[in-house]
Amino acid sequence: MVKKVFSKVNVKDQSTHIVQSRVPLPLYDKINKLKYIVNPTGRTSIGEIVNSALEYYFSDDGPRTKYANTENHKHITSMPDAYSIKPYDIDNDGDKPFIDKKVFLHIVELLKRFKNIILQGAPGVGKTFLARKVAYQMMGEQNDANIAMVQFHQSYSYEDFIQGIRPAKDGFEVKNGIFYEFCQKALAAPKEQFFFIIDEINRGNISKIFGELMMLIEPDKRKSKYAISLTYSESSDDTFYVPENVYIIGCMNTADRSLAKLDYALRRRFSFYTLEPEFNQSFKDFLAEHGLHKEFINMICLRLNKVNDLIASEELLGPGKMIGHSYFTDVAHIADADKWWQDTLDYQVLPYLRDVCFDDEGLYHQLERILTGKEE
Repeated sequence: MVKKVFSKVNVKDQSTHIVQSRVPLPLYDKINKLKYIVNPTGRTSIGEIVNSALEYYFSDDGPRTKYANTENHKHITSMPDAYSIKPYDIDNDGDKPFIDKKVFLHIVELLKRFKNIILQGAPGVGKTFLARKVAYQMMGEQNDANIAMVQFHQSYSYEDFIQGIRPAKDGFEVKNGIFYEFCQKALAAPKEQFFFIIDEINRGNISKIFGELMMLIEPDKRKSKYAISLTYSESSDDTFYVPENVYIIGCMNTADRSLAKLDYALRRRFSFYTLEPEFNQSFKDFLAEHGLHKEFINMICLRLNKVNDLIASEELLGPGKMIGHSYFTDVAHIADADKWWQDTLDYQVLPYLRDVCFDDEGLYHQLERILTGKEE
């Protein structure tokens, strides 16, 4: 007879994979907590039992498919439709990045090989946008349940990212951070790929935030034999490692002078790819699809490319300060193309240029004249 007694166990011993790609996230979070509850006689978690039922429900032979069109099971068809996963390939993406396909696939291959990559570049080159597309391409589907994102800042800490002591109802307790929980989720689904995107990675205190991860994120250290006790581990058996199916994508703005260089220890563990503004044919086609005339498109691309060439040639500025194409992708509701262009210049681009040219007023005015057509 099975005893009706349950106890908490370590998630690494009894982790269970719920079908995240099919279940709404709030429901997944609740079910996922069941992985801590087990029957001590059989060491089988309730979460694993629920998971098995869900896997069967959504399988090709399960009731979700078998009875999808029957009168008595209409409620089944309406449950997961809002959470269905769409397949993904760059060739079929109607909102694809402007970069060349070969470049895009090269970035994908770099991430597969090194597991950690930083996309760096000037403001507006689409680093964060591209990061998610790269994750989709590797998965072959738009599965946002396997993607997490965080933005670093100066107050962000190890306790937020990995693990720390936090207030609780009865005092204080050790609470896992977002990356720790993400890795546990990946451990529970070893056949799936998981992507952790860090926006503005160079804005945080890297060594303070990553702590022991400096070693654990290395591609050849993604194994249980390299598991170590963390700063707030409650026992020597409470260890942690980064699983092989976790990929880290950092995004770094190269224009901000106030930011220190990345920690060299972290730099060695990432591959780096520099993105550039793409005022190319893909960009032109995008604007044309939204109603802008060919002559107008050629005019703004000519001006922007000329300005960027000048910025890149300046010793005190360089390619990292160029103007990115994302400034000009907000084209959903353009009633007046000239006003759209002028507003983008006046309230976004020119303030940025004035900032980067803070000690060279003459250069700023030269760039302004090019963009406004006064030098044509």
